[in-house]
Amino acid sequence: MFVGRKANSYSILAMRIWKLFLILCSVISGILFAIVWCNYEQTVMRITSMHSPLSMVNHFEVGNGNWRSKLDDHLQQNSMSYNKWLASLSLESVPIPNELVSYGKNRSSLKLESEWLANRTRILCLVLATTRSRIRAVNHTWTRHCNERHFYGGFHEKQAPYVKIKFLDDSLLSPRTFCLAFIDLMARVKHDYDWLLITTDQTYAIVENLRYLVTPLDPRERFYIGRPVQHYFLGVYNSFDSGIVLSRGSVDLLANTLFMGNHTTCINLPTNGLVYGGQFDSYIGMFFASHSVRPENSYDQSSGTRFHPFMPEKHLNPQLISVFDTFWMSNLLPVNSGFRCCSDHAITFTGFSSVTMYFIEYLLYHLAAFSKFDSIDGLGNHPPPYLAYRVPSDLDGTTIMSMTTTNTHHNIHHHHHHHRKRKRTKHRKKKPPNEDESSSFIKNKDFS
Repeated sequence: MFVGRKANSYSILAMRIWKLFLILCSVISGILFAIVWCNYEQTVMRITSMHSPLSMVNHFEVGNGNWRSKLDDHLQQNSMSYNKWLASLSLESVPIPNELVSYGKNRSSLKLESEWLANRTRILCLVLATTRSRIRAVNHTWTRHCNERHFYGGFHEKQAPYVKIKFLDDSLLSPRTFCLAFIDLMARVKHDYDWLLITTDQTYAIVENLRYLVTPLDPRERFYIGRPVQHYFLGVYNSFDSGIVLSRGSVDLLANTLFMGNHTTCINLPTNGLVYGGQFDSYIGMFFASHSVRPENSYDQSSGTRFHPFMPEKHLNPQLISVFDTFWMSNLLPVNSGFRCCSDHAITFTGFSSVTMYFIEYLLYHLAAFSKFDSIDGLGNHPPPYLAYRVPSDLDGTTIMSMTTTNTHHNIHHHHHHHRKRKRTKHRKKKPPNEDESSSFIKNKDFS
């Protein structure tokens, strides 16, 4: 009888403890839900403040409004404008009609600006591979514009300059796995490059625009360029999803300290993802911060972004980005919508399938819109005013950028300063009022 009463009291106590546990779980869940809902409402307010998805002037801050103080202006302060840099070399950029480039008798004597920059500024591309179809698409599209390209992943592939590496942490993006790829790359290329571009095979990069950005800079200095993001514990660093650009000076810093040695160095790297975020981008970002190398302000002069974590349509209309996406809480640079969302010399977009890679390559490097501005005699179609391209505010995200662009080639001319004014007056046509505005972020060897 006594034993039965004792067992009954134990069961009652256990039930009360269980009820108390459920109450505590409910309270904690309610608090977490309130925090998530508060962040959700703030994000929705930020997005809906962009009342017209493709208006020309929408602009708002994401995160801390004091974002400039968290970035380096090294890129802006130590680089002269591209045209001034050309002038310092006694060079100038002269537009050439497409028909002269394609059918001119003296085509072999022309020196296109993109070709000249490709020989002067050497871009080394490191691509982290996830699937065979994507790596083959990247190998046949934008990476052919790099001076040298190398692919790294965990599978076998014979149709690309590819190296199979061992995943030390079951992830291609972990610091230890990236260390293996980095050390192997340095052993292959030595110092035969000026800039290193690091991307995944979901990113499409316009390498000519990257050269346009970095050519006036000294690659021996330490530059760390990309899309800066902020984290409460990890600080500010460039995210890998938009591509990371390192000067030779920054690469040497990594090679001589953090990733110095052989594969044993990589194995001995820390494995606690809570400390460095679990991915190589935050890891090398923390390392650079310890050496006073901060992400650069990669905005252009028109407040357009150059590095992008999504495909173009989501940047044109940010309402297509889920309110639960970490982009809204981590992105450091202010966000613009509409055709001013992105720089006219954008460098990367991300999220493409292998088929879309070929499509973008066709638009950029093969499609030529016959415009009267590209014709020697002023023939061809006259593009409508820029505002005619504005998409209605009720855009549903299914049709974006249904326009073609005017592709303009430029030639590099040597000139003497005392003849410059006369040559410009004699040979250059008056620029049409809408020529600049009729160009989109899709550029084909267009440097002006």
